[in-house]
Amino acid sequence: MERKNGFTALVVDDSKLNRQILIEFLKNKDFKIVEAEDGKQAISKIESDNPDIILLDLIMPVMDGFETMEYLKSNGNLIPIIVITAYIKENTFNRCKELGAKGFINKPVKMHELFGTISKLIEN
Repeated sequence: MERKNGFTALVVDDSKLNRQILIEFLKNKDFKIVEAEDGKQAISKIESDNPDIILLDLIMPVMDGFETMEYLKSNGNLIPIIVITAYIKENTFNRCKELGAKGFINKPVKMHELFGTISKLIEN
């Protein structure tokens, strides 16, 4: 993957520790970072910061990942979404795809897998 400088990633997870781990990894890859702790904050950040990619947890308070993707889909979102969760079963996977998710990473996150998924999406 070429330089990411100038690419912005939105990291959405209710766990501060999970966000910090992803943020440190992405900063080391020269991404600009925006973070949110739930879907409601994420929508606000999407509108204000226009990220290039969204890393989205599914299970969160206030507005979960499914509700967030439903909102984004209904509003014509074109930003690639990578779902990062410990909760990937076949029906969950299919529902996320229907809602526009382009990538899936299981927790705990393997950084080489995350990097590969992000690279693939950015190159497209």
